[in-house]
Parts: sequence; C-alpha cells; structure tokens
Amino acid sequence: MLAEFGTVTAVEPDPMLHALARERRIARVVRGGFPLGNTLRDERFNLIGLFDVLEHVVDDIAALGEVVDRLAADGLVLLTVPAYQWLWSHHDDVNLHQRRYSRATLEHAVRSAGLEVLHVSYFNTILFPIALVARLAARLLGQRRFDEALVRIPPGNGLLARILGAEAGLVRRFSMPMGLSLLLMARRRADDTRSRDRRVAPRAASRARGHAIAE
Repeated sequence: MLAEFGTVTAVEPDPMLHALARERRIARVVRGGFPLGNTLRDERFNLIGLFDVLEHVVDDIAALGEVVDRLAADGLVLLTVPAYQWLWSHHDDVNLHQRRYSRATLEHAVRSAGLEVLHVSYFNTILFPIALVARLAARLLGQRRFDEALVRIPPGNGLLARILGAEAGLVRRFSMPMGLSLLLMARRRADDTRSRDRRVAPRAASRARGHAIAE
C-alpha cells in the first residue's frame, strides 16, 4: 500500500521474519529494532509509521526522539497505540506491552519528543462496547483469554477488517471520542532546534510488525 506513494523501507528485528519479508520483495527491509539506535541513523524520511510499536518500549519519549531525528524537515509521523490503561488484559501481558495510552498521555509523549500534533482520534470504536463487556467478564470469571475469542473464530479477522474499513472514513474526518486504539499524525515542530543533518536525502518510512519506513 505505501509503495504506491514512494519507496518503502521496513525495519524488522526478528531474523526469520526479516528473511521472509525480504523474499517478498515489496520493500527494502533492514534488520533493526525499536528504539532505532543506530539503525538508519544517516537517513531522513518524509513519513515514519509506528503501528502498535510505541507501547512496547520503556522510554517512549526517547524512542520518539530518535524518530524525529530521522525526519525530513517537513516529515510526518503516523502512529497507532492501544487505548486506556484500565483496559489492560492478558493480551497486553503476552505481547509485552509497557502501557496503554489515553489521548492526553499520547499527545504528551509526542509533544515532549519535539512533534506537533496534527490529528488524533480513537478508533476501533464500534468494537469498544463489546470489548469492554468481554474484558470485564474475563476479570470476573477469571478467564484471561476470554476477550480474545473473536479473533480465534475463523471469520473473525474478516469481520474485524470490515468493521475497521467502515470506520476509516470517519477517523480521517473526525476525532472519535472513544475506542480500543488511538491514531495520531504529527510533524516536526517548527521550533525544534535540536541539531540534525538536513542535507541527507529525505525518504519516507513505515514498519512491518509495527514501525516501518518509505522513500
């Protein structure tokens, strides 16, 4: 999808998944993790996407700062994270999440890293009441995996895709008041004065399994 707009560079930490991604030949795939560390240190990107990645790192503001360091002067960041700490469940434990976010805590992290928020919205709004009841029931009944049942049903993924597709148009135009996840778009703040080499040719970015990058 991103390849329609430019050359995509994906970052993948797992050796086996890195090899599989390279075999597909749909993007430039480099080995690296998040925080980025020295990965792509000398490159600048027009768009960096972090899709359900930020919640995995201990210091989210520092990790976002490394992202800002790799943005072109007019570069954008698009990210998604799970919403509401009080919705913490077995799913968060097994996926090694450090936190879930509210709109306020996500905006604080992004602004603290030197970014200007352009748009933020909850999504997975249609499923929110169902998930809320399921997770409360799981806690009361002691069934830790009850809230994941929909995904294990054979048509579950297709149903989820249709629901998210129906929400997509609303999320682009409006800021939804609640949902299971948050989406945020930001750009480098004009008054961000940290030293960066602006002469490097800009690209754009995204990531398989979470964060990635495109040219």
